[in-house]
Amino acid sequence: RSLINMSKNSKITEFFRIFSNDKKKDNMTFRRVNMTPNYKVVTLGDYGCGKTSLVQRFVRKRNIVEGELSPTIDANFSLFTFNEDGTGLDDTMTVMGLWDTAGSERFLSLSKLYYRDAFATLVCYDVSNFRSWARVTFWVNELKGTNSLIYIVGCKSDLPRKICPDNACSYAKSIGAFYFETSSRTGSQIDELFTRVYHDYLDSSKRNEKKSGGRNSLDISSGAEGSSYYKRCSC
Repeated sequence: RSLINMSKNSKITEFFRIFSNDKKKDNMTFRRVNMTPNYKVVTLGDYGCGKTSLVQRFVRKRNIVEGELSPTIDANFSLFTFNEDGTGLDDTMTVMGLWDTAGSERFLSLSKLYYRDAFATLVCYDVSNFRSWARVTFWVNELKGTNSLIYIVGCKSDLPRKICPDNACSYAKSIGAFYFETSSRTGSQIDELFTRVYHDYLDSSKRNEKKSGGRNSLDISSGAEGSSYYKRCSC
């Protein structure tokens, strides 16, 4: 089972043939499906920082072995659904479109096509690599002018770290972003990250319904200031 590779020459349609993969965590059901996505989530970050392993760990729900994944060229795409009552999927389910972009700068112009209308962007870095962390501000600056919610994601948290989590958490706060540290090897905080994005989408949809009297568009202006996640940061 693998994500669908979507090259720049591909003819992208609204529906995708993807293998079914049901997993449960507590009362939350995750499934890859054939559906039109309600919202888009995009990964950004330098080459080798762990973006693809992060996504694949979430999709496959198992440990990703070193060397198992090929480098991302252009972008990979997957669809996911969430159903909180744990009873299976129905017509009211919410569908996430998940784009995993290439980290090489030669694909930067293509990456912009994916994140310009994203509800959420996961700006990823490797907690064991200084250069990867230093490039976070570059990727955040690339998002200026968009309405995307930003999530700063430290990958490879199972490795000896070179980046202080307090510094990363403080930076995330300073730009109104969320902060998570994840491990594709252990699975730490990966489901929590994507579930947080899902709930933020639902909250935005509810706020918009109140403002628009039921018309369907998206308000993502509240940012991360009210997030209880920061209570778990020591900074």
